[in-house]
Formats: sequence, structure tokens, C-alpha cells
Amino acid sequence: MISHAQGNEYRSPLGGLWLDREDALARLDRRVQAGAIPEHIKPGLMNWIEDGFLVLKSAVPESRIDLLLDDTDRMWRDGHSRIVAEYLSAEGRTAEFVRPELHSLPTRILDLYAHFETARNVILAPAIIESIGYILDAQPMAYQSLFFERGSGQPLHQDSVHSPLKTPLGFVTSWVALEDVSPGMGELFFIPGSHRTATYRFSNGDKCMTEHPDEEPEYIAWLEREATKHNLVKQSYLPRKGDVLLFNPDLAHGGSPPSDPERRRRSVVSEFCPVDVTPPWFAKRFRHSGRKPHGDGYYCYPYRLGLTRIGRALRKARGVVKRS
Repeated sequence: MISHAQGNEYRSPLGGLWLDREDALARLDRRVQAGAIPEHIKPGLMNWIEDGFLVLKSAVPESRIDLLLDDTDRMWRDGHSRIVAEYLSAEGRTAEFVRPELHSLPTRILDLYAHFETARNVILAPAIIESIGYILDAQPMAYQSLFFERGSGQPLHQDSVHSPLKTPLGFVTSWVALEDVSPGMGELFFIPGSHRTATYRFSNGDKCMTEHPDEEPEYIAWLEREATKHNLVKQSYLPRKGDVLLFNPDLAHGGSPPSDPERRRRSVVSEFCPVDVTPPWFAKRFRHSGRKPHGDGYYCYPYRLGLTRIGRALRKARGVVKRS
């Protein structure tokens, strides 16, 4: 186990969830003994504390996944006037409403759960919501999501450096395999235990990288050095269809380059915070649909495309919009 300076209640100076406390194992034991957490949930939470993640085998029924894939196949075939695809081009990160011509690009589709009930049935599946509820110690709310048709190839990073929340460690990421994953498909990799290393700060002292994209190479090099320093080893994730990976915002992870760029590796990634947390896009300058219940969880739609600056530009141009 990586040690930290005494006197800090959490492993990070930025705080975190109850499982991020230095005495998390003792707290977990007490909750299990008191009957607040079922015994069968304990091993996964112990793994979360030590390694920064847990795996839920067959957490989403294949029948639910197949219905979602039917919807996404239809989306690609027919296009969609409200669903947004983002991808990298020579002009930077760009966004368009989904159209068939984008299918061959390494896109990420924003917030399918706002449009398809089949996506909500996958992302907010009971087994996922149950475990995230214990991790957050609150009712979970999905506040943003990305659907990938292919592996992202994203370099090593932590989700916490991209967090829009005021508490950058106050959320959980879920990664749902929508098909079996084998080597060469652009599989996910992560570094167990990396969530317990030091806290990286960008040049102005922030943890968030949004304003410091030019500092990304040094940040990635720092993650690699921390892993070497603490003898941490990268691990590939090769799930079966319906398996779910839940991980800590500070877990270092990335996407392996696919051996064949055309090869699919469909997955959906979502971030969850407590339902009483207010995402920044709830500010008055945005229109939003608020919190909506689904099963035992909640989801929120962060924007209405027809009423936001991005949405108006997209609707006007029906083409590419540059995004930073």
C-alpha cells in the first residue's frame, strides 16, 4: 500500500468519497458488521480501496445491450438531428449531429441516455446502480456519458483532471462492455493502485487540465514516473459482453491503439455523482431538463441542443463546429 503523510484524513488533499479516507477499510468493516452494506458487496469495495476499481461480471443482461445496439445501428444508418458526435480533426475537436458519413471516424457520441431508453436501461442497470450507490454513499445520478464504436486510443490519464464538478474526486466512472473484447480491439488499460499516488497540479495549481492542454505531455510522463516509483504495472482489460468496470476518478488509464482502425469495440462510459450534487451546466445560462429518475438511479440531460450556443450553431450550419 502507498503511504501518505499523517494528519490528512483523505489520501488526497482534495478530499474525495468515504472510500478515499485513510481509514476506509475500517469504516467498511464497521458498515458490513452493522448490516449497512451486504457481505457480498464487501470484496468489490475492498478492491476499490486498494486498486481503485472493481469489476461487475455480467452486470448488464445481453438482451438490454442488444436493444441499445439496435438503436445505435439505426442512428448511424439514418442519422439523428439531436445526437452529437465528437471527433478530432485537423481543426481540433469538432462536433456534428450524427450522420452516416461519420461512422467510419473515431467518434464519441454524447449522452445517448438522454435520447434512448435502451441506453438508460444499460447505463442505469440495477447492478451498476447498487454498487455505485455504496461507493458514493448516496443515490447515483448519471451526469454525462460517451458511447464509443471503436477504441478511443486515448493516452494515459485520470478522469479527475477533466472533471467539471467542484469536487474533482466526488464521482464514479462506469465502463460497460457492449461486446466481448479481445487483444487488438483497442482495449482499455489501467494501472491498479495509481489512484493512491500523489496529486498532480498543473502550472497554476489546478488539478483540472482544461486550461493547460499544452502541459499534457509532462502530465502523462509524471503518471508514468509515479507508476514506476511505486512498482505499479499496467493491466489490460478484456471483458465479456455485459461486464462493467467501475473506477476511481484518479485511476490512471487509457486506450490501446487498435490493430485494425476499422475494428469495432463498442462500449459506453458514464460518470455518476450523488443526485444532490449540481453539475455546472445547471447554471442559468444553460437550459436543462434537471434530474430524472430511472429505476433506482437518476440521470440529467446537461443541455438542450436547440437552445444552447453549440446547438444553435449546429442547427444553423448542419456542419462542423469547432470546439476547444
